[in-house]
Amino acid sequence: MKQASLAYALNNMAAHFDQMLAALSTLQDLSQIRPEVIDQDQWLKPALETLIDHFGVAFGSIFLDEQGELTEAASCAWSELMPHAAKIDLAVQKPVLDQEQLKRIMESGQIENTTTQEVESSQEFSLLCTPILSGQEKLGVIVLSYPQANFFNEWHIRLLPLFSSFVGQLITTHRLLNNMNEQVKARTQELENLLEETTELKTHYKKLSLVDELTELYNRRFFFLEGKNILNRAIRYHHPFSLMLLDLDRFKSINDRYGHKVGDQVLQGISKKLNQMLRDTDLLARVGGEEFAIILPETDEEGAKLLAGRLLETIAEVPFTANGESFSMTASLGLVSLKEEELDSKKRREAEYIIDLLFTQADFAMYSAKHQGGNRLNVAKPDLP
Repeated sequence: MKQASLAYALNNMAAHFDQMLAALSTLQDLSQIRPEVIDQDQWLKPALETLIDHFGVAFGSIFLDEQGELTEAASCAWSELMPHAAKIDLAVQKPVLDQEQLKRIMESGQIENTTTQEVESSQEFSLLCTPILSGQEKLGVIVLSYPQANFFNEWHIRLLPLFSSFVGQLITTHRLLNNMNEQVKARTQELENLLEETTELKTHYKKLSLVDELTELYNRRFFFLEGKNILNRAIRYHHPFSLMLLDLDRFKSINDRYGHKVGDQVLQGISKKLNQMLRDTDLLARVGGEEFAIILPETDEEGAKLLAGRLLETIAEVPFTANGESFSMTASLGLVSLKEEELDSKKRREAEYIIDLLFTQADFAMYSAKHQGGNRLNVAKPDLP
């Protein structure tokens, strides 16, 4: 008799030990779950599978509150984990709880251990249900079932709230992390948009500060900035350098007769033609109303004069039409060139000062050509003190 009692006690202790081991294994597996995974399904169902596996129950579901409706977010049957086992009749279907039952369990805040019977099949089910809480927030309900009356024991009842608490914390952490990720993404996108807009604005304003909006040629400011650099290189390597100014003849009469819109079209047409005739290394800029400046690196006076002749011919051949009338333009040019030996003797001078001086001298030559009737080139002799 004593041996039977001892065997019973030992069997009872072994059963309790197995249940404790299952409980600890469940919690240990839960601690490995990473709630920072973006997709909740990637960790919510595995958490439920862990519970089903260690509890040995037939069915489990996790319902989450989504805008007032408890929606099944994860479900698992023991047969899914052990498809070849014959622990339960695989034809048995899990019991169905309606919204009213689920909401009552969630709002109660208490675990429920009940037995229910399916009307159609007369199958009895043990149900173990507990709310999912995170602090004071009610997130949903966990439902476990087994097709047998009074299946759940004290260990099940003790462990399920612990599991529920873990799940509640995981869901809250996951939502917080996702919310933070969304906020970071939104903020990052805002910053990227702001940086893009700022870059576009900087590019736009830089372009406005260096490019003439009407003709899309460089403006006066850029001409002197880059002209100084080109002249510095000419001085350093003792290469020839030429600067030419071009002013359209009688341009004011075009504006007076046809209007400023036609005058703008003339400027655009001449600018396009000049661009086509110059080299990539040449610098062309609009420096006044109808006045253009050209720097010709690696070009002596003879080469510059040949180019000036072609420019005069080409400008005169560009056709324009306004109010049913056809007309053409001519230009007056002023040129100043520096020879290699002149550049060699000016090494110590500031290029900024020299470029201003050459510009002034070319300007005088250009106005002299204009006073002589226009459509001609005048060459100035460089006068560098």
